[in-house]
Amino acid sequence: MSEPAKNEANKKPPEEDPNLLAIPAMGDRLTMVLRLYHESPGEEPISTHKAVDKFLEESEQPWVRRITVTEHSSQIDLGWFTKDNAGLVCLENTEGCQLSVNPTKEEAKQTSKKIVEVRLSQDDEEYLSIPPGWAFPILTSSPNKLTFRCQSGTAKCRLFIFPR
Repeated sequence: MSEPAKNEANKKPPEEDPNLLAIPAMGDRLTMVLRLYHESPGEEPISTHKAVDKFLEESEQPWVRRITVTEHSSQIDLGWFTKDNAGLVCLENTEGCQLSVNPTKEEAKQTSKKIVEVRLSQDDEEYLSIPPGWAFPILTSSPNKLTFRCQSGTAKCRLFIFPR
């Protein structure tokens, strides 16, 4: 009997082979990687890096939409999610991204004003800012109360909602 045939004949089933690690099926997982750098001329950059992941309680398809945020405050549309099964909400301000030509100084100035405000509820005076080209993940107990508003004109964004 050839060597490969002997190895195949002596092969144990996975559940009996102590060399194989049993990895239980955990379901859907969400991973986030964050890298921040601060650079000053003539100095070493300061950076932080964080990678986290979480196994999700539900195996629901994420809800992803392109939306236009206006100067009028509007409440989030959770799609097929509800307050009880929506998990992480991420809003990406895509203004100024993937331009086919270099913008003029005036166009760049106008784009820089398209900051999206996110409030945890309609009554909040305080808000989170998402500048053009940035994204912000939000974990809140009441995702259905989130509101969005653009500080100047309209902002094209992508909205991601992941299950709990």
